[in-house]
Amino acid sequence: MDIQVTRVPLGVYQANCFLAYDKDTKEGFIVDPGGDAPYLDTVIEEHGMVPKWILLTHGHGDHIGCVPEIKKKYDIPIFAHEDEKELLNNANFNLSNTMITGALTFDADYYCKDNEVLPILSGVKVIHTPGHTAGSVCFAIEDKLFTGDTLFVSSIGRTDLPTASASAMEMSLDTIKRLDPNYFFYPGHGPGNSLAREMKTNPFLRA
Repeated sequence: MDIQVTRVPLGVYQANCFLAYDKDTKEGFIVDPGGDAPYLDTVIEEHGMVPKWILLTHGHGDHIGCVPEIKKKYDIPIFAHEDEKELLNNANFNLSNTMITGALTFDADYYCKDNEVLPILSGVKVIHTPGHTAGSVCFAIEDKLFTGDTLFVSSIGRTDLPTASASAMEMSLDTIKRLDPNYFFYPGHGPGNSLAREMKTNPFLRA
């Protein structure tokens, strides 16, 4: 299967949303639709994508802003880690009450577990990476890794927000260090990088 990935920075916070879809069938999933549903719809149509699933790396407001609209439009299920339920259901915890989108709460249709392989396309592996939030995950498919706000180029996510934990982040970074360096990772903000290069240059992975 040839998985295509398109990065779509959305909303005033320019959080990365990703469209990941099979080159031939165009069916695929949306990672972290954070805002501006009309623009996201336009990009989806331009690429001829057929959305089938919504995957959330975590539940902060800048990453979930247009989830309800996209779910309703395409009638597709939401996947999130089981430890993110509390945050998704609390506008204070997910910080949406402080954002321009306004307070937002909802439930995922399916709460997944660490190391679970979701029956999506060629299989999406769930890698639980708490630290930025309790239910933060990376999603891996083929040679692609969606890291949300756990790992950025040359940096990592904050650990001073509700349900965050610096000690959990350290363990999650150790988990990432053990992953296949051939992954190309797609973070929640900014450009991506190969995991091999990042392990050499990111001070949080070299420590």
